[in-house]
Amino acid sequence: HVIYNVFKKTSEDQLQLKKSVVVEVEEDNAEAIIDIDDIPGDLVVYAYGIRLKNARARATYGNYQVQTGVDFAKLIANRTIEMSDVQFTQTRGTSIRQGEQYSPQAGSGQVLFYFSTNGWGSIRVKIGTDNDIIITDGYVPVPLEAVVTLTAVAETGHGFKGWYNNGEQTPFATTAQLTIVAQEMRDIVARWNEWEGLE
Repeated sequence: HVIYNVFKKTSEDQLQLKKSVVVEVEEDNAEAIIDIDDIPGDLVVYAYGIRLKNARARATYGNYQVQTGVDFAKLIANRTIEMSDVQFTQTRGTSIRQGEQYSPQAGSGQVLFYFSTNGWGSIRVKIGTDNDIIITDGYVPVPLEAVVTLTAVAETGHGFKGWYNNGEQTPFATTAQLTIVAQEMRDIVARWNEWEGLE
């Protein structure tokens, strides 16, 4: 099975779960494709696969109406199905912006870096030795293992608050300049305070 969780990005830079579905991988749908109703707004979609390792786990699963990721998580949390009886894939994610029909795809040997701000500044992105790119809301394809330098550029009167993974409330870094190595897709939010300095 593949579990898809679709989140909407709120105006407060949080992720709000809008849809969760479990799709069976079978001969007629080997790629676990599913159509869902249109959800307005900027979306983040996370997907992961599960494989039930034995007949006991498959029988237990079949006795329940598992329609969402939450349903499956309850089976694991309540130990109705043991963790040792399930194999999980790595979670993968993508973003789909308002008005877009498809999520952007990274080229071979690349990952996508998504950037957004809370509106009081911009982000200067430097990939390796390339020229700087100025972004307030968008994405950039980045070669795997490339060194990416991010600089938070504040508008006058606003102090830098930190770099956040989208949907998280605690910054993973608070320095205005940050260097990271591109190893996976990232969705990064730069935030500033309304006034100069720290909160």
